[in-house]
Amino acid sequence: MKRNIDKNKKISIFPMLIVIFGFVFFITLGYKSNLELNKETTLLNNELQSDKNDILEFNKVENDVEMVEIPITKLSEDEIDLNADWDKNTSLEEVTFNNSSENNDFEIKNDVYVNKIIIAKNIDNDQTSDNYRNPIDAYKTISTLDKSIIKEVDYHPSFFIWASINTEEKIFVNEFGEFKPLRVNMNVKCNDILIDELEYNITANTPRWREWIEIDVTNLNSNSLNQIWNVEIIDLQNDLVLESRNFKLLNDNRILSMIETKENN
Repeated sequence: MKRNIDKNKKISIFPMLIVIFGFVFFITLGYKSNLELNKETTLLNNELQSDKNDILEFNKVENDVEMVEIPITKLSEDEIDLNADWDKNTSLEEVTFNNSSENNDFEIKNDVYVNKIIIAKNIDNDQTSDNYRNPIDAYKTISTLDKSIIKEVDYHPSFFIWASINTEEKIFVNEFGEFKPLRVNMNVKCNDILIDELEYNITANTPRWREWIEIDVTNLNSNSLNQIWNVEIIDLQNDLVLESRNFKLLNDNRILSMIETKENN
């Protein structure tokens, strides 16, 4: 009889052990699932934080770029600041400063490019001078890329149109070993009417090959005053326009009177 009771107890304990082990198994499984879920959540949060940091860093870089101040190098005594409009009669210096650097102030074309085009009151023709072949007294650059900005010029009775061309990358020897100079033409027009032109050869690699045209205002007609003028520099080898810039020639009553007197006679 006692043996049957013990046997029944063993039989009744076995289902309880199954229940207990099953309970422990599900708890363990749930704990592991929770750990995996927390791990995935942590990784996701880390990735989101990393993306956020990247965005903040990118914005920081963008802001830093916008705040960068580009230094203006000091010019030597024999150079002029070709980014500035200058007049000795005034104390105010008007500076034209584009968003890009000077090297980006123009588009490089065909291994030759124009540095600057300047309207000058006078040119230094003294070969012993440090400023030889440079504009003096007063000048205005018209090489800004902003077409809405038209420089107004009131230099009378004459003025100079001065251009500087960079030929450092130009190859002057052709495939047959022959030296071929660069042929350039500078056209000056008013209302599409040719006022003057200068054709010249460039024979050396140089950062500044300088040439100019002098315009005598007294030889113009009255229709040329208070008008938009155009300066065009052309590579004659391929008829490529290296640069085209506009300026406005202002009226001067004394000069206008002289011109009208000539026209009436």
